[in-house]
Amino acid sequence: MSDDKRYPKRSAVVLKKEMVCSELMRIFLQLESVYELPSDLHGRHIKLFPFRDEYKKSYTISSHNEDVISLDIMLHLNGRASVWAKDSALGDLVDILGPKKEIKVPLDFNAKEVLLVSDLTGFSTMEYILSKLDPACRGDLFLICNTHIEVNNPTKVKIHFVSELDYDVILKKLKVDIHGHIILGSDQIKSFVQKIDRKFLDNINVKAYWKTK
Repeated sequence: MSDDKRYPKRSAVVLKKEMVCSELMRIFLQLESVYELPSDLHGRHIKLFPFRDEYKKSYTISSHNEDVISLDIMLHLNGRASVWAKDSALGDLVDILGPKKEIKVPLDFNAKEVLLVSDLTGFSTMEYILSKLDPACRGDLFLICNTHIEVNNPTKVKIHFVSELDYDVILKKLKVDIHGHIILGSDQIKSFVQKIDRKFLDNINVKAYWKTK
């Protein structure tokens, strides 16, 4: 049975809104508790129908507590989901479909070293990845963000806040003998792959997380 059939479309209420930073809003939704839910929805995907019509957008659940989930929504200038996020009021109803299965990250969570690259559209997924890695894991997360924000990071991975990607700096993090992973967190940085020296590709798994949803 598919997840969409097991967890059909349901209503949710806007319970709380808070700003993670000026570019990212976290919205808490209280789910209609008609259907039994998995015990941990963190890292799973839902489809959000903010206007309760045909328009939908997929999001990674950033937190889960009983019947309340949170979604992190990047505030693009004219994006429909962004407009809804900014204009929504507490008590408003939305529809959601899912949750989908746990995100299939193309990454060995026992890796000793990782290289993560994302902008804020992949923020929830990056936090999920960090939560699953071995606490002793080292490496770097380059987060494209105009300000420092709090990142839940139980590992030894270093967080770098950058306004734009400096490919030379990132490439210096790659060593010929590294057996790590690069997870791209946003559609805007696909060109990163094209800049990687071919000699690294045998040891480096370069993957965009959204390709595995």
